[in-house]
Amino acid sequence: MKTHYSFKLIFFVLLFTQLSISQSNNVTLGADAGGSISSGDNNVLIGEESGTNITTSSNNAFLGYQTGYTQTTASTSYGNTFAGYQAGFNNLGDIDLTFIGFRAGYHYALANDPSASGDVTLVGAGAGFNLVGGDDSVFIGDRAGFYFAYGDDNTFVGNAAGAGGFSSPSTTTTQHTGSLVASGSDNTGVGSAALHELTTGFRNTAVGNEALYDVETGDRNTAVGDSAGVDIGTGRYNTMIGQASGAATEHGDFNTFIGARAGYDNNRTNETNNANRNTYLGYEAGYSNREGEDNVVIGAFADFLNTGSTGSGGQNYNARNILIGAAADLDGGGNNTGANDVVMLGYNARADASNVVGLGSLADVLATDGIGIGYAAQVSGIQAIGIGRDVDIDNTQAVAIGTSSIAQNNGAIVLGYGATSTDPGALDPTNNIAIGYNANVQGNNSIAIGNAATAIVDNTMVLGGAANPLSIGVGTDTPNLFASMDLTGTNKGFLMNRLTTGERTTLAGSLGATEAGMMVYDIDETRFYFWDGNQWVGLSNYSGSAGASNIPDLMNYQTAVRDGSGNILANQNVGFRFSIRQTSAVGTIVYQETHSGTTSDHGLVQFVIGSGAVVSGDITTIDWGADSYYLEVEIDPTGGTTYVSMGTSQFVSVPYALRAKYAENVNSSLWDGNDPKEIQIENEEMKQQIQQLQAENAEMKKQLQLILKKLED
Repeated sequence: MKTHYSFKLIFFVLLFTQLSISQSNNVTLGADAGGSISSGDNNVLIGEESGTNITTSSNNAFLGYQTGYTQTTASTSYGNTFAGYQAGFNNLGDIDLTFIGFRAGYHYALANDPSASGDVTLVGAGAGFNLVGGDDSVFIGDRAGFYFAYGDDNTFVGNAAGAGGFSSPSTTTTQHTGSLVASGSDNTGVGSAALHELTTGFRNTAVGNEALYDVETGDRNTAVGDSAGVDIGTGRYNTMIGQASGAATEHGDFNTFIGARAGYDNNRTNETNNANRNTYLGYEAGYSNREGEDNVVIGAFADFLNTGSTGSGGQNYNARNILIGAAADLDGGGNNTGANDVVMLGYNARADASNVVGLGSLADVLATDGIGIGYAAQVSGIQAIGIGRDVDIDNTQAVAIGTSSIAQNNGAIVLGYGATSTDPGALDPTNNIAIGYNANVQGNNSIAIGNAATAIVDNTMVLGGAANPLSIGVGTDTPNLFASMDLTGTNKGFLMNRLTTGERTTLAGSLGATEAGMMVYDIDETRFYFWDGNQWVGLSNYSGSAGASNIPDLMNYQTAVRDGSGNILANQNVGFRFSIRQTSAVGTIVYQETHSGTTSDHGLVQFVIGSGAVVSGDITTIDWGADSYYLEVEIDPTGGTTYVSMGTSQFVSVPYALRAKYAENVNSSLWDGNDPKEIQIENEEMKQQIQQLQAENAEMKKQLQLILKKLED
């Protein structure tokens, strides 16, 4: 046996050596291998019909059946290395080619393409099968670049990578033409079926199984990861890194998706113009969005809860939104309705409308134009602003600032820890304000300011409240603690509410005992009034510096009441009306009041004029010395208000004693230019008048007593 094998080895060596010597430094092995060589040298041709048509071409190495079968002259093709069944079969004119694999580069330079210049490496069964030209390209893998025809500087590594075909090169040798033929340049595809459908696309980089699988005419795309950008067909300038990132994008441009399944459903609807310029970073970031542009989503599971695929504008798709934070999400309000111009930052921060801003973990902004800032801030009213941990706004155009602050009413403003605008009675109060720790408002247009201040009545302002009453200082830094309001200043004063007499009278109809002490200024009568719980009481006009007078503006009135026959009306309810007229008995009424009372057993009734229910005027303002005055007396003997006049008489002396009150208010200015003796004389005359008045009153009292005694008898 050893002798038999040794014989075969010797025979092979002798045969090989003989062919080498006869072919001028060429090595050929196989039937008709290098059979046409005339002057070419330094060729190694092994395999049946390997390089069989070479005449003058040199420096080639062919290994396999019909490798380099068509190659001929050195002027068009030399320095090539082909290994594999029919590798480089149709090469006519290119140099420095390396084809290794079953029918690798089978059709290369079939038409003697003038642009073909060499430096092409094809490794794998059917690799570059259809290639007819292209410089500096490398195809490695079974059927890598199978349908590629033209294009320079392409690198495809992987099974069927780079326009790879699924047709078996073992069943056909027909050159493919038409739409399936690829011609792009500067592409790099690494991975099984990476850039599989490439036609004219250029400058694409795909790394991973089926990365950029469907890219046809798209350019400048980068996809790294299994199935990254798998559906991109015409898209441009996209970057997708991560398993299945941007998997559904067909026509989108300028997108950047980084993270496994980031932007997974982007452009699922294959719209051609509204899935561009999106940036998603994180696992499944932006996973669900199908239509929309200019969105930024950062964070694992940060996503859209809608597909944004109901249309092509406005809120019909998601646009110009920013979501940052793990599980941050945006819901346009429906399964397919989009939202625009949203900014949400924070873990699980959520938006549910357009034009909103949310900042903070668990922040939830649910209405258009809302702003929520703070941990778990909840804003559900349109055009509302909430700032603070656990802030809660339920209604529109409200503002809540402070931890745990709550605004449940439209137009409410709350500021402070626990400050609230609430609606316990479901009355929907609006436009109220609460400022301070735990301050609360419940009334329309009401304001509560201060620690725990509460305003529950409409159109009111509460400062401090019952629990923490405040001392208000105006013009001072240290208000008196025993004063509710301390006004300080040398160039300002306190201006009371000013009403006309008619307005004051109308206001009286709304007042009661609880308003006792209220004060206003009557601009018609130029005097102050206070409410005594039942009626307005005027304050006297005082001059001088001595203060208020102690002399009352009152007059006693007593009379006996009789019927038309002259009989005394005993124990009878009667009504009286007193009118003071100026100048004459029928002159202008300057003051009028009413009284009601009950007669005595003798028919007597007594009233104090000046203390009744005022109908008009002010008795304290009558200048008794400036004119003559008359008293009209009217009576309703039934106690009603159907008055009958009893006559009018002139005031003679009694009311004029009231002028003596002004003597108490004499100030130093009265002495200027006056003779003290004259003043003394005037006072002496007044004293005599008063004494005379007292005597007259004593006489009147005496006569009245005699009358009463006769009546008793």
